[in-house]
Amino acid sequence: MLQIETFQSGAPDSTMILASDQLPILDNPLQCTEEQCFVLEIPVTENDIHKWAQAERPEECVHVAAAGRRARSEVHVKNLNLDDRILFEKAKDAELECWLQTNALRPILRKSLNPEQILKSRWVLTWKNIEDAPPGTPIAKLKLDWLS
Repeated sequence: MLQIETFQSGAPDSTMILASDQLPILDNPLQCTEEQCFVLEIPVTENDIHKWAQAERPEECVHVAAAGRRARSEVHVKNLNLDDRILFEKAKDAELECWLQTNALRPILRKSLNPEQILKSRWVLTWKNIEDAPPGTPIAKLKLDWLS
């Protein structure tokens, strides 16, 4: 059975020690097994964004903004129509062909590799607007994202 623990900032709990930001300090942090994952949700208000813009080092806030922007721009295959899926398949084929032509990678039989040498990855699909193209004519772009 899945057990979910939720900690709320500022929630009264006499058994929990809170840091200066009112978030819990855990003596025994959670350990993630292969079948589990952690979700960290950080509520960001408009006031927070204004504070960051006026901060002495606003570049430290870029990671939060960049992650949100990337999530909105990523395209999911399940949401594409057949024509768009074909565009992304052609883009994928072109990317792989380019790698082969430039010797960035070479084909190899899987059975000749140690399984630990195989890197897990996924394709990240996005639409890219080209300045020279007519308006509303996005180009299918993709990149290979290596998973750790």
